[in-house]
Amino acid sequence: MTLPLARKAPSASKAWLRALEMTAKIEDAPTRILPAVIQELGARFGEAPALIAANETFSHARLAARVNQVSRWALAQNIRKGDTVCLLLPNCPDYLAIWLGITAIGGIVALLNTNLKGEALGHCIAVAAPTHIIAAECWSSDLTTTAQLWHYGEAFARLLEGFSGEPLVHDRDVTLNDRALLIYTSGTTGLPKAAHVSHRRVMSWTHWFAGMTGAGPDDRLYNCLPMYHSVGGVVASGAVLLAGGAVIVREKFSRSRFWQDVADSGATIFQYIGELCRYLLAGESEVPEHRLRLAVGNGLSGDVWEVFQNRFAIPQILEFYAATEGNFSLYNVEGRAGSIGRIPPFLATRFPNGSNVIVKHYRTHAENWDGGFSRNKEADAKALAMYPIPSDTLILNELKLNGHQLSYNGKLLLTFRSNEQNKLIAFEGHGCRGLKLDGISYEFATNPFETIAFAPEKDMPGTYFAILKGEGKVLLPIPFASGKKPEIRTAENKKIPYQIVNGQIEINLTAAISGKRLGIRFY
Repeated sequence: MTLPLARKAPSASKAWLRALEMTAKIEDAPTRILPAVIQELGARFGEAPALIAANETFSHARLAARVNQVSRWALAQNIRKGDTVCLLLPNCPDYLAIWLGITAIGGIVALLNTNLKGEALGHCIAVAAPTHIIAAECWSSDLTTTAQLWHYGEAFARLLEGFSGEPLVHDRDVTLNDRALLIYTSGTTGLPKAAHVSHRRVMSWTHWFAGMTGAGPDDRLYNCLPMYHSVGGVVASGAVLLAGGAVIVREKFSRSRFWQDVADSGATIFQYIGELCRYLLAGESEVPEHRLRLAVGNGLSGDVWEVFQNRFAIPQILEFYAATEGNFSLYNVEGRAGSIGRIPPFLATRFPNGSNVIVKHYRTHAENWDGGFSRNKEADAKALAMYPIPSDTLILNELKLNGHQLSYNGKLLLTFRSNEQNKLIAFEGHGCRGLKLDGISYEFATNPFETIAFAPEKDMPGTYFAILKGEGKVLLPIPFASGKKPEIRTAENKKIPYQIVNGQIEINLTAAISGKRLGIRFY
């Protein structure tokens, strides 16, 4: 039976803006790493479920306490900052708690693939050079190592319970720059390779994903993917927890039990990878009624997408492309079947640690990539040869781009959009004061702002959204509808004062609203 789709897919623009807002202030607090965020969530959401397994459930408060117990255990074992601990466990609530607790005090956790044996497993342990290994009892007896070996089972769980779960204060300086995890590649081209994952990447992955999925406290993520991979163990799970939701932890994927388990658990999101959706199509055609609003993952083939979505009544599919060892990701927010995603509609591609990208322009809703990112390799190569990516500051003097003359001086990236009258209507830049487009100078600020981004919301005519990061006065060159005045509010519906200066909106940006999403509505 083919079930009708339950609801309309949400706005793509809102997803990008949520993700930008979620990640905007990560750099402002270098010591606020994910274990610290888990403590905040424990205090905020208390006894609301966080991790739901077949035989136990951790509330948000319980998860925070468990992380503290593991941290105290690690300190008791003299695990120093930079020491590595290997983790070889099946999916379970303690999996997340253990790596969070160890990384909270500066340790590094190597997430070992539970399917590896012999040379491949020995290689992964050797390159990690651990001082300790925590392994499930079913696997620990097969390990030969000079590291301290801990058999995870009831005895180890009781050992952890002997430590206090109260908030922990320590004198170790653990920051976003420090390494948190080693996550291994699949080993399809040789032995698995360890990707180094910093606390910054953990925070960026989880917060960006929370924004893209629109996760909320009522969401339950069905996770049957291995927690030793970045998607199952970090990205998706962390994103839902950030929103106060819960992760339904299953040890492995079961085609025969999947739909009944999804229905019984009240899951609203499930994470797929590879051919999981094709396997489900090959199973039952009749499935119980469920609450799923979103399927998110990568590797969904175009020939499976629409058949899967319609047969099982999945309102939205969010396909993305990323790699643990990579430095970028693509998201198909629009739900175009068979696509792995594209450059955001109003943000240029963002690379970590201050890297730069080539300038991008597009007009109204048409995708016009000439002179920037292109849909074919030949045009890309030509664009990069003409305008190489700089190492620090992007300076453009009368650049010819899509028939426009553009001058700009700023950092990191630049993307802009013009309307049919060639007037600027959307922009993102970093470390910039303004730009000159077709002889018209747009001044954004007296001093360079860290981030200035604004764009129209295509699903809400007359409405703009802005993300402004910095302090001082900022000008937004948003076109006015005749006889209409703007009203500016925060996401909490707080009204923001402004004045009109030379046909632009002037806002006095304070720390209270810096980096937050502002809505600008014309009445």
